[in-house]
Amino acid sequence: MSAGYIYILENPALPDVVKIGKTHRDLNYRIKELSSSTSIPLHFKIIYQRYVNDCDTLEREIFTKLKDYRIDSKKEFFKINSDSAIENIDEIISLAIKENEFIVFSNYSIENKEFSDEESLFNFFNSSFENWQLGITDLKSGRIEKWLEKNNSYDKLNIIKKSKSNNYDLLLTKLYLNYTDVSRHYGYYKVIGFLIYGFYNEVFEKHFFNIR
Repeated sequence: MSAGYIYILENPALPDVVKIGKTHRDLNYRIKELSSSTSIPLHFKIIYQRYVNDCDTLEREIFTKLKDYRIDSKKEFFKINSDSAIENIDEIISLAIKENEFIVFSNYSIENKEFSDEESLFNFFNSSFENWQLGITDLKSGRIEKWLEKNNSYDKLNIIKKSKSNNYDLLLTKLYLNYTDVSRHYGYYKVIGFLIYGFYNEVFEKHFFNIR
């Protein structure tokens, strides 16, 4: 069982066709991969996304239900309008929730943005000094802890509960480093500084690493 996104994508170059799939990573990375193909003249856009605790099983169930719409059994493209695709997937998810087969994670709302998963949320916090301070504020208020608890993210909860320090910069850093291989993010170079110095400031970001 592995958490991830179930998504539906549209592409203006493919009228009346949608791509339905899954990804265990930040969905934006997947979109960039698909749109970078030289065989696709235009970029994909997201029309639907749900973050669930078992995207592998859910994807198989969706593909089974929509098999009559599938253009090629080896590819993830379906000849179906977007409204019908969304309706079918929501029905499958609703039934699975009732039968306690799946957990659909609640979104985290901040700065008029919605985050379904921890990776995209912590990437947002690490994207600028201002956003990092938003993360610190939400850590202090207990909002992040409540969201992690609601989504059954016990590994992150343990990091918070075991922390005996009031150094929230360091605590947010530990949460950020815990969820992924940070070496593929530019933020890797910044968070190493948190571990060494235990604090974050604009001078450190701008003058020490000069990556902005």
